[in-house]
Amino acid sequence: MLSRALTLSALVGGVLSIPVEKRACPNIHVFGARETTASPGYGSSITVVDDVLNTYSGSTAEAISYPACGGQSSCGSISYSSSVAQGIAAVASAVNSFNSQCPSSEIILVGYSQGGEIMDVALCGGGDPNQGYTNTAVQLSASALSMVKAAIFMGDPLFRAGLSYEVGTCAAGGFDERPAGFSCPSASLIQSYCDASDPYCCNGSNAATHQGYGAEYGNQALAFIKGKLSGSTSTGNSTTGTGGGTVAEWGQCGGQGWTGATACKYERQVSGAGTQSEALEAAIAAAENYMRALKLADTPREKQLLDARCKDWISRAEKIKLDRSWKPTAPQVENRSLKEPVSKRKLSTREEIILLDSAKLNGFLFPPWKNDPNPQEFELIGNERQFEDKTLRLSVPQKEVFNGWKRPAELIEELGRGSVNPDALKRAKTKVVMDLVQDITTDCSVIASICAATARFERGHGCLFHSAIFPFDYIKNIPRNSISGKYIFRLYFNGCYRKVVIDDRLPSSKTSRSLFAFDRNSPESFWPALIEKAYLKLRGGYDFPGSNSGTDLWVLTGWIPEQVFLHHEDVAPDQLWRRISGAFQYGDVVLTLGTGELNSREEHLQGLIGRHDYAVLDLTESAGYRRLLIKNPWADSSSRTPQSSSRAPEQIAPDASSSPLLPGSFWMDYDQIFQNFDNMYLNWNPGLFTTRQDIHFTWDLSKAHFNSICFANSPQFSISTVAGGPVWLLLSKHFRTINSTKSNAKSGFISIYVSKKGGQRTFISDDAFYRGPFVDSPNTLAKIDMEANSTYTVVVAEQSLPLVPQNFTLSAFSRNEVVLKPAEDKYSDTYQLESEWSPVTAGGNTESPRYPSNPQHILQISETADVLILLETSKPDMAVHAKLFWSDGKRISTVKKRDIVTDSGHYRPGCVVAETEQLHPGSYTLVCSTFLPDQIAKFNIWVFSTKKCNVKALPSEAAGRLAVLSDVGILPPGIDRIFAPLTVLRLTRLKLIARSRNSTIGTRHVTSSPMLLTVELGQGPYKEVLASSENGEYSDAVSGIRVPDFDARPEYAEKGGIWIVIERIGGPVGQVTDCVDVEALGEERVEIGEWITS
Repeated sequence: MLSRALTLSALVGGVLSIPVEKRACPNIHVFGARETTASPGYGSSITVVDDVLNTYSGSTAEAISYPACGGQSSCGSISYSSSVAQGIAAVASAVNSFNSQCPSSEIILVGYSQGGEIMDVALCGGGDPNQGYTNTAVQLSASALSMVKAAIFMGDPLFRAGLSYEVGTCAAGGFDERPAGFSCPSASLIQSYCDASDPYCCNGSNAATHQGYGAEYGNQALAFIKGKLSGSTSTGNSTTGTGGGTVAEWGQCGGQGWTGATACKYERQVSGAGTQSEALEAAIAAAENYMRALKLADTPREKQLLDARCKDWISRAEKIKLDRSWKPTAPQVENRSLKEPVSKRKLSTREEIILLDSAKLNGFLFPPWKNDPNPQEFELIGNERQFEDKTLRLSVPQKEVFNGWKRPAELIEELGRGSVNPDALKRAKTKVVMDLVQDITTDCSVIASICAATARFERGHGCLFHSAIFPFDYIKNIPRNSISGKYIFRLYFNGCYRKVVIDDRLPSSKTSRSLFAFDRNSPESFWPALIEKAYLKLRGGYDFPGSNSGTDLWVLTGWIPEQVFLHHEDVAPDQLWRRISGAFQYGDVVLTLGTGELNSREEHLQGLIGRHDYAVLDLTESAGYRRLLIKNPWADSSSRTPQSSSRAPEQIAPDASSSPLLPGSFWMDYDQIFQNFDNMYLNWNPGLFTTRQDIHFTWDLSKAHFNSICFANSPQFSISTVAGGPVWLLLSKHFRTINSTKSNAKSGFISIYVSKKGGQRTFISDDAFYRGPFVDSPNTLAKIDMEANSTYTVVVAEQSLPLVPQNFTLSAFSRNEVVLKPAEDKYSDTYQLESEWSPVTAGGNTESPRYPSNPQHILQISETADVLILLETSKPDMAVHAKLFWSDGKRISTVKKRDIVTDSGHYRPGCVVAETEQLHPGSYTLVCSTFLPDQIAKFNIWVFSTKKCNVKALPSEAAGRLAVLSDVGILPPGIDRIFAPLTVLRLTRLKLIARSRNSTIGTRHVTSSPMLLTVELGQGPYKEVLASSENGEYSDAVSGIRVPDFDARPEYAEKGGIWIVIERIGGPVGQVTDCVDVEALGEERVEIGEWITS
C-alpha cells in the first residue's frame, strides 16, 4: 500500500493522453443533495449519482449547494429549519436554472436524509410545516418539472408509510412526517427508501440504518431510474458539478470536465471508512483519479488546481498509513431536530397531587418546572445580599477536613487559581479536554455521568447541560456567572422536570483533598461542581450513599436509561456492539460502565475498583478490533487503572505522542468489557421518539403482598396503538427522603411484565410475553414491538420494596401515537383475607389422608357471577393449589370429581389462579392446599367477582370438640368385619372418621381395601344402624371415611350398646391385611373399646 502512495507521488506532474468529453447540454443530468453535516458535495447520495453516471454515457451531475446543517458549529451553527428553507430554494434555483439552459436534458433528483427532504418539498410541494416552511406550492417550474424523469429519496424525514412511492420496511413516519391525506403530483416518478429501524425517517432506534440505504437499495434505485429513462445504457465518461446555479471549478469534488464523480465517491469513502485499511485504499484511489484528471487538463490553471488536489490526497494517504490512533470519522446527524417528546396526556387530580407530594424531598421543595427563570433572579438590586441556601449534609470523613462553605471567588483566592470560569465550551474551542474527577465524596456515578456527557460534546455533539443550567448566555451560548450567587437547574426526577435551586457555596477543605468535583485541566471552572451540588441536594447531601450512572444521567439530562447486565446469558456481544456503535457515533446514546463486588486481590489484578462507575469517552473499531476509551473518575486513580489493551496491531494502537491519555483513562478491548464489568448503562436520546405518554401512580405496599409473580395487588396499565411498532416503557420509582429509605435496609427491586391481555388486568405472570429483570435501580426499561391495532397489559412488579406507599411514573415512548391508561378491571368486587398452613392444618394434596384438614373457606354469592380466585403464599418456592367445591358451604372431607366447580390446575410454586364463569348463587367451599403435608406458610386469598360476594374461614373438623382416638384395628386375611364398643356418659353429638394406617400383602404395601364405617345399636339379628359413612357405600378415599354427626345417648347402653363397625371388601384373593383406626369428635369425652373380630 505504501509503495502505491510513493508511486503516486513520483507521477505527480506527469502527462497522460486520455481524452475527455465536454458537453454544454447532456442527455441526462443528475442533481445530488447531501445529508446533514456531510461535507459539501454529494454526501451519501454519491452512491446513486455515481451509478447513474457510470451507466449512462455522457451524463453529468452536480451537487446542490446548501448548508446541510442542524445547528452544529462545523456547518456555521445554521438551524435545521433554516437549512431546510435554504435547501429548498437551492434545489429550485439549480434545477430551474439548468432547465432554462438545457430544456431538452432529462433530470434525475437524488436526495439523502435532509437532502431528500428539500428535494421532496421542491418536487411535490406541500411545504414543511414542522420546520416552519409554509409555502405549499411546487417549487420547480412547469418546464423543469416536465423534464424530471426520476427522483430517489433515501432516509427522507418526510417519509409517511402508505404513500405509493414509499419503499422499505418502515410502517410509520419520519420526524417531519407528511400529514395524513398528502398526495404528491409527481408520485409516479419517485421512490423513497426507509426501513423500520431508522430513527429519522421512521420510528426505529438504530441510527446506523440511516447510513446504509446506498448499499441496500442502490441497485433497486438504479433499476427504477432505468425504467424511467429513454437514454442508452453504456459506461462512459461523465461530468459533475456543484449546484445552486453555479459550476464548480476544476480540481473540486463536483467540478466539470473530468471523471470527478468517482473521485468524489472515494473522498466520501475515506470519511465513511470503518477501518484504517479501507480509508487508505479510498484515499489512494481518490489521488489516482485526480492524477488522471490532471493529465486531461488543458490550461495551466486547471493543471495547478488538480496537481494541488492530487498532492493533498497523497499526503492524506500517507498520514492515514502512519496514524496509529486512527479511528472512523463519527457520522453526525442533526440532534436538535430530534425534539424531546412531551406527554400530552391530561393528568388526573390524583396524579397532580402525586407530583406535588413528590416535590418534597430530603427537607427541600423541588416544584415541577413551569418556565425558565427571570434573569433578574441572578442579579443583585441595591443592597441585596447574595443568595444563601440551606447547607447540605456531610459525612463523617468529610466533616473531618471540612473548612467551611465558600463561594468560587473565595476558593480561587484561597487556591490562587486565577478567575472564575464557568464557561463549559471554552475547552472545546481551545481543544483542552475536560479531566473531571471526584475525591472524598463517594459520587463516582455522578462524575462518570458528567464525564461521559461532556465527552459527547467534545466529540462534536451538542452539550446536554445547556438547557439545564441557569443563568445562561444565549448569545455566547455558554453558562453565565450569577451575581446573586443563585443557580437554578432543570433536572428530571420524580415524574417530571423539576426546579432545583442552589447557591454557589461549595464545601472547602483543610487539606489538599477536595470535597467537590473539579477539572484538573481547568481548575478555575466550577460549573461541574455546581451540577454535582444540585444533584446531591435532591439526593440528600454530600454524604451520598451511591447510585448508578444510568440513573444519574437520567436525572441530569432526561435521557432514557437502560441497564445491560453484561454477564447475563441473553446478552449477545456482537448484537450489543451493533446497537451502541452507530448510535454512539451519532451522539444518540451516552455510555457508562459499572463494576461488581471485587475483593482487594481482584482490584489489584484487574486495576479496577469494585462497585464503581466508569465513563466511556470513545469507542473505535479498526482492523476488526473493537475498543472503548474508559475513564475512572476517581482523582487518585493512578494505582487503580488497568493497562490499555495491546492486542491490536501497532498501527492502530493509541499514539501516546499525538493523543495522550488523561490520568485514569485507558483503552480496553470490547470483549474484555464482559470480563471486567458487570453493567453497561445506556442513556438514549428521547428525541429518537415523537410520542410520549406519562402516567403517575401510588402503590400502597403496606397491604398484604407476598411475591412478585402474583399481580393481585400490582398496578396495571393498558397500552394501545393503531400503527404498531417499537414502544419503550420506562418505569421510574420516585426518590424518597433519605431517612425513610434508611429506616428500611432493603431498597428492593422493580420490574415490568407485559402481556397480550387487551388492556385487561392480569393476575399471574404466566400470561406475560415480556418479563423484565428485577433491578435495584429506581428505573427499569422494557422495549417491546407492538402489533398494529393492538392493546397490551403492562404490570408493575416488585421484590422486597419497603412496605410503605411508594410513588411511581410509567412513561411510554414511541414513534407512533400510543394511549396509556389504567388497565380495565373485569371484576367489580374484591375480597381478600389472610390465612396460613400450620402444623395442624398443612394437610397436603388430595392424595394425602390429611387433605381435609387443609384450611377451608366458604364462598357465598347471591347473584350469578364470574369469579376468579387467586392464592399466593409467603414462600415463592412452595407448590400450592386451590379447589372450589359444591358443598352448601360445609367442610369437604372427601374429594369427588362431581363436586368440583373449578380448580387451579397443577400444583404451582408461589401463586395460582382458579377461574369460573357464570357461577350460580349459593354457598361453596374453597380448599387451599400445599403439595406435601406439613409445609408451613402464610397465604393470601383474593376473590374477584363481577357481583358482590363474601368469603370467610370455615372452622376445622375438630373445632370446639374433644377428640378420642381408638386403638388400631387389624383386619387380617379372611376377616372383613371388626367392631368396638362406644361408651358415652351423657347425650353427645359425634362425628367419626376412620383412616387407613397401613395395608399389606405379606411385606408388600398395597392400597387399602374399600371400607364402610357404621354406627350400630346392638349386635345380632336385631341390631339397628344409627349412621353410616358415604351413604352406605364402600370407599377407599385416602382422606378416610366419615360418619356425619349423630346423637349418641347414654340410654342406648340398655338396648345392646353403641358399636363402631368397620367392614371391608376383601382384597385380591383375600390376602390383604388392613390396619385402621377411628377418631371420634364429640361435644363430650367418649370411650372406644377394644376391637373385636366377628
